[in-house]
Amino acid sequence: MRRRTRILLVVLIILALPPALFAYYSWQYPVNSSALTVAVYNKLPAGLRTHPAMWRLVSAYLIDRVEDKTPYDVRRFLRRRERPEYVVVALGDSTTLGSQVAPNKRWTYLLQKSMKSRLRQSVKVVNAGIAGEIGAQGAKRLERDVLALRPDLAIVGYLINDGRVFGVDLDGHGQTLVDFDDYQAAMDEILSRLRERKIPVMLFTCQPIQPAFFGLERMHWATVQDVVFTSRLTALKKRAGELGVPVVETYEAIVQQPEQIALYGPDNIHLNEVGHKLVGKLMFAAWVERLLPALTDTAEAEEN
Repeated sequence: MRRRTRILLVVLIILALPPALFAYYSWQYPVNSSALTVAVYNKLPAGLRTHPAMWRLVSAYLIDRVEDKTPYDVRRFLRRRERPEYVVVALGDSTTLGSQVAPNKRWTYLLQKSMKSRLRQSVKVVNAGIAGEIGAQGAKRLERDVLALRPDLAIVGYLINDGRVFGVDLDGHGQTLVDFDDYQAAMDEILSRLRERKIPVMLFTCQPIQPAFFGLERMHWATVQDVVFTSRLTALKKRAGELGVPVVETYEAIVQQPEQIALYGPDNIHLNEVGHKLVGKLMFAAWVERLLPALTDTAEAEEN
């Protein structure tokens, strides 16, 4: 082999190796590769980072990294021989899944215990949350992971990934995975399809992101983040009101806590056990107030 050919081959290997390793890493570890991508993106020069084309490329990659697999709790429920008397399916992202929290400390499990005690019958709250997911992806799997289970109640919550600010453009607007209109359209689709099937539904507003999440250098992003979340939640709650869908104000309840940080894990974005306990209480209180009376009336009518 000629020396020039060997040099050319080495150069090609050097150029091809990093993309190949990144592709393999992304395939094997989608969540970690997404975090790495965001970290690298935030280190780019401001001119490149704030360019719309660059953000479109990065956001498309981050959305594509979310694994579209049937959640474990859904698969487990479908294997059951006997159906519980009251079935709830919780659809959402990592706030629903309970990332970084033990299964028996997640709000879905705590809600199940409270419902079972109140109804005095078998209850199952199926956790259909997927970390990193956006509302449009939830709408896409609604039939498979929610409607197919024929639930007596569906609980839906998307915001953290749809509205999270990954950067601020030159106009001072937050760079998000999903724009305002697309987020509202996805949530409207989920709520409308559940109502078409006559499945009672509760909507919850997730949680704010702590300012410390952005770091000292980008602390001003926290203000932009609050604006993005507030505008989306205002529109979402208005639409829920039009559809007659109960809204559990988890976001507002957490904002009012004197020590918000005590509800969060080390990453300042995911709730810890204390946060999940609060969400579970709020969910149960809303269910008792808005949905339990109808269940009681139905049971009494059947007895008579």
